[in-house]
Amino acid sequence: ININIQTDEYGTHTITTTIDENATQNITLQIIGNTTYKELQKTITNGTATFENITLPKDNYTIIATYTGDENYYEALTNTTLNVTKSQANLEIQFTNVGSQGDILVVMTIDENATGNITLTFNNTETSIPIANGTATLNDYKLPKGNYTITATYPENENYYKATTNSTIEINKNTPEININIQS
Repeated sequence: ININIQTDEYGTHTITTTIDENATQNITLQIIGNTTYKELQKTITNGTATFENITLPKDNYTIIATYTGDENYYEALTNTTLNVTKSQANLEIQFTNVGSQGDILVVMTIDENATGNITLTFNNTETSIPIANGTATLNDYKLPKGNYTITATYPENENYYKATTNSTIEINKNTPEININIQS
C-alpha cells in the first residue's frame, strides 16, 4: 500500500492510497494526531482509494492505511507521518455600489475554514467584521469625497499566518439633482 498526501498546510486534504489494481474490498485510514483521531474507510477502485475533503488542524499526525485482504491478497498495512503547518490565508477586498453619495459595500473574502474577525482600517478608523463562511461584509458604509487606502487584516492564529491586503477607493463629489417645473 502506498499513501500520497496532496498538501501539508492547514486546510482540506486529499489522501490517496494505492494497492495492486486487482485487490478488492476496502482501505481503512486512521489519522492520529495529538488532539485529532479520524478513522475513514473507502472502497478500492482500480487499485486506488481516495479520501477527499479531510480537514486537519495544525498538528503532527501518524497516518495508517490498512487492507484486510481478500481471496487473492493477504492483509497489508503501511504508515506515514504528516506535519500539518499553518497556512497563508488568501484575503481579498472588493467594493460595490461606489457612488457619488459615498455609500459603499465592502466584501472581504478569505479561506472558507477561517474563523474570527477581519479588521478593516481606513480613514484612521478600525472596524472589526465577523467572518461567516469565508466572507466578511460591511454594508452601507458612508465615506466623504476623497481617495482612501483601505487595509484588511486577518490576525495570525493556530492555523493561519497573519494576512493583510490593501485596496484604494475614490469617492467623487455628490451630484445634485436639478428639477425644472414649468407652469402654464
